[in-house]
Amino acid sequence: MSLYLGIDIASVDKNKLVDWTAAKAAGVRFAIFRGTYITWADPTWKKEADRAREAGITVGAYMFPVMDKTAPSAKDQVAAFAKATGATYKLGDLPPTLDVEYSQGIAKTGRTRAELLAWVREAVEELKKLFGIKPMLYTSKRVWDGEDKDSLNVDALGTPTPDLLECPLWLARYPYAYHKDAVGDEADEKSVVENLPKPPVPAAWVDNTNVWIHQYQGDAIHLPGFSNTVDLNRFFDLRKGSKGERVKWMQKKLHIVADGDFGPATLNAVESFQRVNKLIPDGIVGPKTFAYLCWVKLS
Repeated sequence: MSLYLGIDIASVDKNKLVDWTAAKAAGVRFAIFRGTYITWADPTWKKEADRAREAGITVGAYMFPVMDKTAPSAKDQVAAFAKATGATYKLGDLPPTLDVEYSQGIAKTGRTRAELLAWVREAVEELKKLFGIKPMLYTSKRVWDGEDKDSLNVDALGTPTPDLLECPLWLARYPYAYHKDAVGDEADEKSVVENLPKPPVPAAWVDNTNVWIHQYQGDAIHLPGFSNTVDLNRFFDLRKGSKGERVKWMQKKLHIVADGDFGPATLNAVESFQRVNKLIPDGIVGPKTFAYLCWVKLS
């Protein structure tokens, strides 16, 4: 296994211009910036995306929507995100991400859980319409399947969501407290992060390893290159011997038999895809190769 460390930040983190050379030296390989809050364009994407790319960091953007009845529609919030980021998105960037969470609780939205799920599905379809691909979803099993006041409890709704299963998952689960020193294996020469348990996966995604990115530490401090807080993430790669739903997703993108087994034929297909896209042909699907695969259209 290898650790691919990533970060996500927004303007609320109050970082000065990031020193991406220092961040990369500390192990950072990908960065995801808030593109919009509701319909407001967060300046972080515009300020940092090109600078991170120049340092060799794979980048992406997420939209933080508000799904209240009084808020702009899903279509309008997606349109604002596309306006803020779409013109500067590039092949090789991570896919747009829809943030699904309810920090104020479900009741505050004025919508039922079924209505909120419909909102999410509409936003996913609008993102596909404007960007050409399904977005990544940021959430957690607690938010998606849980029964507390700020969860969708989708599993209990009994609503099939096959349209969402093409969306790669970025899941949050924190084994570390907020506002503590950043924990990253590159810095402390230990493999504590690499060996953390994977976050639990929402039931609809079938496979309990069907997660690409784990946000494992919120509002961490003292990560080299950053003057203030940052969320820390790790990326789960695919390589020869991997099995499961993520392998099937990748095989569909490669237009080969989707049997869920990363064997010699899949290895050859990955290496060929990497060569075509001028990537290092190592046969490993890390953040960069994943980012390129995400832009392959399935339908």
